[in-house]
Amino acid sequence: MTGVGYVILVGALAGVLVAGLTPGTTDPGRRDQKADETVAVNFIVYRNAVNHVALSEHTASGTIPLASLKLPAGWKALRGWSNRIESGVCYVYGPGTEFEAKAVVTMLRSHAVGQNVGGHMFNDAGFGPPLPTWIPAGCIVSTVGIPEG
Repeated sequence: MTGVGYVILVGALAGVLVAGLTPGTTDPGRRDQKADETVAVNFIVYRNAVNHVALSEHTASGTIPLASLKLPAGWKALRGWSNRIESGVCYVYGPGTEFEAKAVVTMLRSHAVGQNVGGHMFNDAGFGPPLPTWIPAGCIVSTVGIPEG
């Protein structure tokens, strides 16, 4: 290999290494990590407010309206977050990317959150229990059991 060829090879390898370590450059269509985390925090704030009402009021079924939630002043949903309580389980869900769902799982460190993949909760633990068919595929999902009051 000539000196010029060696320099080109080393330069190309260095470029690959730098691209692999720079956030957002490994997949040009992917949003950056801060955006994923912003959506994740927004979901978690909504989820926590829903779960607080569901657990404190032992809500058995239905939907908890946004007006009933204690959300921080100025909070606005970044996605179409929804909730529904059915058969003693509170489901909080909404559209999100796999990267946003992973950010939620990472922040909460819980197997009760993930993404609806093929009708099942999917997270770092793998595929979990089946989800109701009314939760659209691809949604970020959180579940919590509601004890009978």
